[in-house]
Amino acid sequence: MNVVRRPSDFDPTRGRKGVHSLDHLKTHDLCGRLTVSTPTPEEIDHLMDRARVDLPSIASNAVVRRVVYDNPDTFWAIRRKSSDRPALPRGFAAFLMLGEEGVDALIRGRLDAKNPPPEFLAGQHQRPAAIYVWLVHAKGTLTPAPGLVMEKLRAPLYRDVDLIARAVTQEGSQFNDSLGFQRGLWWDGQFYPAIHHYRREASPLADVNPILLNLRAPYDDHCGGQHADRVTTKLVHNSEELAQAAAIRSAVYIGEQRCPFREEFDGNDYSCTHFLAYQGHEPIGCLRIRYFAEFVKLERLAVRKEFRGRGAGRKLVSAATEFCRTKGYRQLYAHARREVVDFWVRLGFGAIADGATFRFSDFEYIEIGKEVTPLAEALSLATDPYILIRPEGRWDRPGILEQSAGRLAADVALVA
Repeated sequence: MNVVRRPSDFDPTRGRKGVHSLDHLKTHDLCGRLTVSTPTPEEIDHLMDRARVDLPSIASNAVVRRVVYDNPDTFWAIRRKSSDRPALPRGFAAFLMLGEEGVDALIRGRLDAKNPPPEFLAGQHQRPAAIYVWLVHAKGTLTPAPGLVMEKLRAPLYRDVDLIARAVTQEGSQFNDSLGFQRGLWWDGQFYPAIHHYRREASPLADVNPILLNLRAPYDDHCGGQHADRVTTKLVHNSEELAQAAAIRSAVYIGEQRCPFREEFDGNDYSCTHFLAYQGHEPIGCLRIRYFAEFVKLERLAVRKEFRGRGAGRKLVSAATEFCRTKGYRQLYAHARREVVDFWVRLGFGAIADGATFRFSDFEYIEIGKEVTPLAEALSLATDPYILIRPEGRWDRPGILEQSAGRLAADVALVA
C-alpha cells in the first residue's frame, strides 16, 4: 500500500496499535465537511496525477481505470462539501477486491500491484476473500476521510471481509498502526511479518469465508463450527472449554486406559495452556503445555476413539509447536509410550540421548524432544506492551485492555 499522511496528524501519546480502529471511527464527528463518492474517469486521472507527485511509482492511470471499470467499489474519491457547485476531489482511497488466488499471490509476493491481473480480483457483485488497501492519498484536512470510506466497506458484501495491506513507507506503517492493523499475519500456517492485517468483526450469523481459516494462526483456526470437514484447533479460554478437555481425557485415559482419576487429573491443569481440536462443533481431542525455563512439555494428548485417523493428534501437536515458537521457545519435550513413538517421530521428535525409560499409570514411557526455531516476530521484551496484555494466543488482534487506551484516564482523588 502507498499512503501519504502528515506525520504531524499523529498524536504521539496515542501512537499504539488500534487506537482509532477502522470499524469504530467517529466519522460524523471527524468528517463533517467531507464526502466520498465514485469518481469519473477524468477525476481518476486528476487524482492519480496529483498522487504521483508524492508517490511516483504507483500504478498507471490506465491500470487504475481498468480496475475501477470492472469494479467501481474499488475507488472512492474524497472531496470537500460545496454549496454552490460540485467540488473537485482532492484525495482518494483505492482497494483491490482479491479472490483467494489473489490473496495467496499478494502474500507470497507474486502479485504485481502496479498491474494486478483480472483473474486475481473479485467482480463488483462477488464477495472478495480479502480487501487489499491498494492506494491511499489523503493529506491535511482530508486525513479523517478513511472513516467515510469504511462506511462503504460495511455494506453486506464487504462487512465481514478482512483488510490486508503492505506499507512501503514508515508513514504508511504508522498509518496502519493507528487504524488497528496488526503487523504480520498468518497464511496457510506460515507467518508473514511484512503484511499488515485488519481483522473485521464477523457477524455471529455470517458464514465463515473458507479463506479466513488460512488467515488465522495455525494454533487458533477454529471458527465456531464452520467447515465440519476440517479439523481445527483453539486455545482453551473459558471453563466450558476446559470441561471439554477434561471430558476427552476422561474418556481416553480413565475410560480406555483405566487410569485412576487422581493420576489423570494430577494438579497441573491450572498451571498450563490447554488446546482443543474440533470436528465442526464437536470437541474431539486435547493437549496441554506446561512451561519451564528453557523448554516446554507437551502432554495429555488425547483423541476420542471414534474420531481417530482424521489427523487430530497431528494437528494438535503442530498447533502446539507453532504456539511455542510464537512464544520464543526452542526446545519441546514430551513423554511417549513405546507403542506410539513412531507417531512422534513422524512429527520430528526423537529419543533424548541418555534419556530415561520409566513407568507411570501402568505404562512405560521414554523421553523425547524436538528443537524448533522461534518465529522472527516471537514475543519478547521488545514486543509492544499492548500485545503482551492481549488474551493468550490472540496476539494478532486488539484486546479489551488495549481498547481501553482510548478512554480518558479518570481523575482519582486520594483522601486521607
